[in-house]
Amino acid sequence: MLKISLNMFRIDAAVDYKKEPDKAKFLIVGVPSGFNSRDLLKTVANRLTEVPEVKGLNSGQVMEFVIKGFREELRINLTNDEITKISNHIYWITNGVPQRVQEYSEILAYKIKDNKWIYNEAIIIDSNNTWVLDSLHKNYTLIAEMMNSI
Repeated sequence: MLKISLNMFRIDAAVDYKKEPDKAKFLIVGVPSGFNSRDLLKTVANRLTEVPEVKGLNSGQVMEFVIKGFREELRINLTNDEITKISNHIYWITNGVPQRVQEYSEILAYKIKDNKWIYNEAIIIDSNNTWVLDSLHKNYTLIAEMMNSI
């Protein structure tokens, strides 16, 4: 069995993390145990690139996502008016955050599937309830873990 060693590197030497702890940036790298990070630091460093922050989607991009996912991939029979209502609702409830758009759309798609691939507006309400409860459960779990770690 391969054992993994975790190495943490501070990557923002210009920031005084004692005065501004929220601006400190660290990189955690998992490597096979026995990897001497000091000797092979250049090996790791030349493979690192900063990934730009993912911006939120605008309403047009959410509509494209809905069309491609629901109409083209899942082949759900939706009118243009339904596509517009669904995409506007998804944009509104998720604020265009890509991960949230995907999570909500997945729930909605499963609800439509459970309804024999027929969409109706009641499914949106059911999807909202499922999505909100799931989100609250995740937040509750995170807070509980943080409180128990003290």
